Amino acid sequence: MIKNYLVYLLFINIVSFIVMAIDKRKAKLHTLRVSELTLTLLSGLGGFIGMIISGTLFRHKTQKRSFQLKVALAAIIHCILIYIYLNSNLV
Repeated sequence: MIKNYLVYLLFINIVSFIVMAIDKRKAKLHTLRVSELTLTLLSGLGGFIGMIISGTLFRHKTQKRSFQLKVALAAIIHCILIYIYLNSNLV
């Protein structure tokens, strides 16, 4: 179960990283952007690490505090869920 979750997290973070990079490129080209809702959903689905890394690397959405709070909230929720799972009898 944990192995599957780790594979999932790797996948969703790679996807999040790529989507954030695409959004940065579209921002530079002044073309239709990836919606913030999509970025927030990816973060909420576990892609917060990819969002943080790509945001820092590409200097994208680093000044938008509301987006940063959403990513931080997603990270906190996932850490709490992992803690609860690891301390339950399900492991």
